[in-house]
Amino acid sequence: MLKLPRPERNGKHFVSYCNKRNKSDNDYSIAQAVFRHMGDILPLSQEQLAAESHQSEASASRFFRRCGFASFWEFKTQMVNFLTQRRLRKTQETLNRYHGMTDREVSRELCRHAVQNLEQTAERMDLAQLARIVELFRQSEQVYFVGDMRELECFYSLQLDLMCKGQAVYHCNFDEVKKDELPAMNEKTVVCIFSVSERYYPEERQLLLEEARACRAHTVWFTQEGDAGEAEETCYYGTAQSKNMGYYSLLLLEQVISAMLYRSDDA
Repeated sequence: MLKLPRPERNGKHFVSYCNKRNKSDNDYSIAQAVFRHMGDILPLSQEQLAAESHQSEASASRFFRRCGFASFWEFKTQMVNFLTQRRLRKTQETLNRYHGMTDREVSRELCRHAVQNLEQTAERMDLAQLARIVELFRQSEQVYFVGDMRELECFYSLQLDLMCKGQAVYHCNFDEVKKDELPAMNEKTVVCIFSVSERYYPEERQLLLEEARACRAHTVWFTQEGDAGEAEETCYYGTAQSKNMGYYSLLLLEQVISAMLYRSDDA
């Protein structure tokens, strides 16, 4: 992840990093100890954290640097800001949208928005464009799927399907994009970027697109909004500004592309 002074980005990155740790990793025990203190992070000392995680204070300090924070104090202040801001925003959004509604009414309203997003995707779907994208995948030597954790999960099955066809397909999480560690690319590479919102990870997206252009790699951008000129192929889906509702449509797009991939074998 690019280092930027944004508590929400850095907070999400931290949680995502912790979620990927396994029990044999020293960072796992530190992450677990931090999670236990999400309600009282500021009073927590590094000495107490090290004791609870059965690690040294030096190990704890290195853990937070790996997570992108200059110090334990910077982590605590940014994490508190992230959690406080998110709680206030989500509370206000929920009150504004669902005031006076029953749980049943709320569930139906959410379902309605999800269906609307899927229907809009069906309307916006350019099948000729998707056929070109499938052909790009077929002709490639390597494909990079780039997105956040949830976007990449939506396209996990397509990764397997392309592997069944002999393609090399890699997942690249936006959280792991760094200027000095960009994936290797050439004219036989396809960089496929997913965005439920153009406002999520714009710096990382721009960095990857610039590197791809410099390497003459092909670029595909699946997005609900944004400038069509950013990538070689910009595939619009869902509803602009609907953010997380777009994940429903990404699952649909994955299944459509998979079907087109297998059906083209019979053409």
